[in-house]
Amino acid sequence: MLRTMHIFCVFLWRDFTLGWKSKNSYLINYILIYPMLYAFTFLYLQSNIYFGAHQQAMGTAIFVGNILLALITLSNKYTNELMFDLEQNRFIDYQISLLPPRFVLLERITFAALCTFLMLMPYFPVAKLVFRDQFVTTNTSWIALEIMVFVGAFFCSSYNLLMSCILRTAQISQFWIRINQPLLILGGFWVPRYIIQQFSPLLGALTYLNPLMYVTEGLRQAAIGGNQFLPLWICLVMLLLFTCLCIITSFYFFKKRTDHI
Repeated sequence: MLRTMHIFCVFLWRDFTLGWKSKNSYLINYILIYPMLYAFTFLYLQSNIYFGAHQQAMGTAIFVGNILLALITLSNKYTNELMFDLEQNRFIDYQISLLPPRFVLLERITFAALCTFLMLMPYFPVAKLVFRDQFVTTNTSWIALEIMVFVGAFFCSSYNLLMSCILRTAQISQFWIRINQPLLILGGFWVPRYIIQQFSPLLGALTYLNPLMYVTEGLRQAAIGGNQFLPLWICLVMLLLFTCLCIITSFYFFKKRTDHI
C-alpha cells in the first residue's frame, strides 16, 4: 500500500508539474477574466436591465450560479487528456502497469479537481473586491462557499472523467449539445430552482435528478441563504453520492476500454 501511495503521489506531482506549465494561461483566464466578465454581465448589466436599480440580490443569485460553466469546462479541459491519450499515445498503459487502474483514475480525478478548485477559489472574492455592493454578501458564509466550489469541482471532474472513459473524440460536440447544455440550462445556470418550480412543478421535480442543480443550489445557499434554496447539507450529500456513482461507473467503462486485468 505504501508503494501504491508513493506512485500515486509521483503521478499526481507529474500531472501538476506538466499541467501548470502547459496551462499557465488559465491563471489569467479563470482567476481574473472570467470572474470580472461574469460579474460585470450578471451583477451589473443584467440585474439593472432586467430587474431595475436596487435589485442586486437577484443579480447576485444569477451570478453565483454562473460559476457552474467555469467548473464544468475547466475540469473538462483537465480530464479530456485521458480521452485523447486512449486514442493516441496511450501513456495510460504505462501508468496501469505501475499503479492499479482504479488508483490511476482516482489520481486523474484528484488532479483535475484540485486544479479546478485552485483556479476558481478566488472567483467570488475577486468579484466582491471589484464590484463591492453589487455583489450582496450580507449572509454569505465564505467558508461554506469555498467548500461548495471544492465539492463542485470534484463532482465535475469525476463526471467529465467518466465521459472521457465512454466517449470518442468525434462524439465531443454532440455530447455537449445533447447532454451538457440541457444539464447546464436545467441545472440552475440561468435561474434558481425555485423559479423553475414556480413555472412548472413537474420540471422543478425533474431538476432533483440533475446533479448540477445541487452545485448551484449549494452555492446560492452559502452565498445568499434563505428557504428558497435547498439546504447546504442536502446539496453536499447528493453531490458526494453522484461523485461516487460517477467514479464507480468510470471504473467499469475504463476496464471495457483498456481491457486491463
